[in-house]
This record gives sequence, structure tokens and C-alpha cells, in this order.
Amino acid sequence: MLFALLAIHGAGKWSLDRLLDIRFRKIFPQLDGKLAFALDGLPRVVIIGAGFGGMSCAAALRNVRAAVTLIDRHNYHLFQPLLYQVATAALSPGDIAMPIRGLFREHFNTRVLLGTVTGIDTKSREVLIDAKRVPYDYLVLATGASHSYFGRDEWATDAPGLKRVEDALDVRRRLLVAFEQAEVTDDANERQNLLTFLIVGGGPTGVELAGAIAELARFGMDKDFRHFDPAAARVMLVQSGPRILPAFPEKLSATAQAYLEKLGVEVLIGSRVEQIDDQGVLVNGQRIEARTVLWAAGVVASPAARWIAGAARQCWPVSTARSVVSPATKFGPRPMVSGARPVCGSGMARLRMRASTSTLGRTACSTAANSSTLTAIALRHTSMRGIAWVWCARFAITPSS
Repeated sequence: MLFALLAIHGAGKWSLDRLLDIRFRKIFPQLDGKLAFALDGLPRVVIIGAGFGGMSCAAALRNVRAAVTLIDRHNYHLFQPLLYQVATAALSPGDIAMPIRGLFREHFNTRVLLGTVTGIDTKSREVLIDAKRVPYDYLVLATGASHSYFGRDEWATDAPGLKRVEDALDVRRRLLVAFEQAEVTDDANERQNLLTFLIVGGGPTGVELAGAIAELARFGMDKDFRHFDPAAARVMLVQSGPRILPAFPEKLSATAQAYLEKLGVEVLIGSRVEQIDDQGVLVNGQRIEARTVLWAAGVVASPAARWIAGAARQCWPVSTARSVVSPATKFGPRPMVSGARPVCGSGMARLRMRASTSTLGRTACSTAANSSTLTAIALRHTSMRGIAWVWCARFAITPSS
């Protein structure tokens, strides 16, 4: 009978678990959403960018005595590795975007600001965000990268990249419109041009797009059209280097290429794009008619690196998505963290996986939390062991593939 009453009514206010709960809430007031310590007079840490690096950095400072401000131009965190699935209609944008404020709801020492950073005043140690100035003691830059067309920015109109939700929706629209127009046209040559999809760049994004488009045509739309067979779509992957996925071991690159070719993707190795327009591409002097061209060939560091470069010579933008930082970059009486990949890092580091960005964000803020004399972080090699890279519904690459 006693156990039955306990099961119905619970142990009551004098139960052991209730007493422990009261005790822990007194020790840790943040369990009730209260401040564990006053934020006045604490070091002010400003993090620019709510990508993997910025989010991991803010998370690492959750229980540190610091007032953290996280600034981003969007109010959501985007899981970029799955953008290609949004682009190929496998996922909706809401599946890969999470509200930043919701993620930091229980981080009492962190506030989230929506705005576009236009510059950094290193003399007064303030971040310029729209018409507002946000003071900082420590600054973490995790602003990511943007597309690089290697001096041919006019190609952006005809060959969009894949970095934002808007980019993914634009690519999705181009893909679906191409199939719809192929159903309408009576010109066989025009239909073939509409069904030719060319991806420039054989890195992870390019391989993901090529595999996903091939699967979409052969398995996702195989019964949707009447005047043509979607499986006849021609998917081409153009890579200037000697192999695709150059950051991976050669064995994995060969495995990925073999599977792409099994899907029907034409992989052009050692091929350089010389011209892009709305009708097609010029590759190694050969004209390829393709109404849909997608860019996955390169990225460049965001303007944040140039903001720092205006105040110190130790950090400057380079042609790739990383910038070089001196092992001891300091600004004024208090030093600055020049933070997560791909904006700043060691010139000797080679980062092979997206997961490394989160690691660097945590490393940067662990340094901020544990060092009274803060210096710019030096990036370390990140192991690929145990990390799987899934790039289409039927295939994944792991270090043991």
C-alpha cells in the first residue's frame, strides 16, 4: 500500500530528490534562470559570427566569469554541411537552421545581437554594428568565408555558389526550372543543354552537389516527366587538380570518384574553366553547353581579416580562406583573440574537416578563459579519425572506407 501511494502521489516535499533539487538550485541559481554572478565589471568578450567556431566559443564560455556578446547578421545558426541537400530539395531550410537565441537561452552570461558588423575600432576597442558601438576587452572573429571567383566576379551571376540559405534556394530553383523547361521544349538539343548540370570544383561541396543532383535525376524524378527521361541528365564535375577531394587521402578520393562515375557523373580531372556565361562553359578550350552551372571552386576570407589588418601587420588576408596570424598578436593594453577558421589561423595548419572549426572555437575561448595574458591562437592539426562524411543518400566516406 505504501508503494502504491508513493507511485500515485510521489515522494513529497521531503523526499531525497526534492531536497537535493532545492540544494542544487541554491548553489547554482542559473538552474532557475537567475544570474550566478553579476556581469558588471567582468571582462567583455565579443564574438562576431554565429557559425561553428563562434557558437563553440560562446558555449565554452558558459560558466566563465565574463560578459559574452554574440553578434551575427542572421538570427539563426546555419548547418552549412547540409546546404546541398536543401539545394537538391531533400531538406527544407528549417531543417538546417536553429534560432541562436534558443540555443543560448540558458546561458545567462551571453547576449545575442542581430546586426551587420561594418568595422572594428581597435583604438577604442569597439565593434561597429550598424549605428551602434559594442565595447570589448577580448574579441573573437569567426566570420567565415565567402565565394572566390579568382578575379572573375562577373561569373557569380551565371555560376552561383553555396554558402547561405538564399544560395541553396536559388540553386534549387535553377535545378527544378531546368527540368520543367526540358519537359516543355520540343528542341532535342535545347533539352540536352537544359539537362546538363556542370559543377566547378572537386572539393567536398562540389562532390556533394554532383552526387545529390545525379541521385535526384535518377531516383527522385524518374517517374515525374512524360516527354523525357530524367535519368538522361548529364552531370559534370570539373576539377583543376589531379584528383577530387584533394584534402582527403588518395584512396578515399579514388573511392569517391568511382562511386560518382557509377552514378553517371562525368568527372573531368585536370580541367580548367576559362569562361562562363548563361549558355555554358569553356573548359580547356572546349565549349560545353550547360544551362545550369554551379560554383564550388574556392572561398576567400571575410572582410574581418582586413579590419584587423588595418590596425596591425601581424594579420592579413591571403588568397585562400585562411589568414595568417602571428603567434603573439596583441592590440593595445589588452590583447585580442583572432579566432576561428577560416578567418585567422596558423599558416602551417591544414584543416581537413568542417568539424575542426568547432574545435578551434573551443580552443580560442579556452585560451581566453585560462590565460591572463591572452595571445592569438595557433591552429593545430585536426584528426579525421572517427569522422564520417555523408554526401549522398547511398554513400558516405570515413577514414576506414
